[in-house]
Amino acid sequence: MRATLLLSIGAVLVLAAGCSDSSDGGGSGDTTTVRPGESIQAAVDAAAPGDTIVVLPGDYIEQHDGRAAVRITKPLKLIAQSNPPNERVRILPSGNQRHGILVEPENPGDPNVDGVEIKGFTVEGFPNNGIWLRYVSNFVIENNESINNLENGIWPTLSANGEVRKNVAYGSLDAALWVEAAENVRVIENEVYNSPTGLEVTVSNDIHMEGNYTHDNVVGV
Repeated sequence: MRATLLLSIGAVLVLAAGCSDSSDGGGSGDTTTVRPGESIQAAVDAAAPGDTIVVLPGDYIEQHDGRAAVRITKPLKLIAQSNPPNERVRILPSGNQRHGILVEPENPGDPNVDGVEIKGFTVEGFPNNGIWLRYVSNFVIENNESINNLENGIWPTLSANGEVRKNVAYGSLDAALWVEAAENVRVIENEVYNSPTGLEVTVSNDIHMEGNYTHDNVVGV
């Protein structure tokens, strides 16, 4: 049986279901397909703003020394053709990589990255964050899995005008899903569990959280 929790804290609205403790991939630019054995990062680097990158099922281990397996610094759509549980696009760590997918401006002080969609990826086993957005506007994070990424699972921070929808995140040592220093973000129908905190919101404005399923955390919301 699921309960519904409604909290109004300042400008934060939270509706969390089960507290027991979009896009079609199109775009205005070109589309590139990445296959197993190829590099997602290479496709991202070669893409123009507004392009779509489609990634076919398989395990992807990026062979470079960057701090993230995949770093995005321009507006684009990164779409995995996943069909769990049998067909996944899984990003795994290599070398000194600390984060799975990181979206941020190319250089400190540059304008926000405006317009990013990340959909359908399984990001697993990174020492820090699974999917981390910083200084990003107009974003969608949808239908991803964050598994055993040891700092935070999914973490949009210093960002605005976004949606985090229908993701699954578990096995972090901080928050499974954390919205920090953000504005106008919708957090809808995610499942978060097996972490110290399931859903966390801090120093943010106009955050709407609804239909999320939190369970088996130290603190649910």
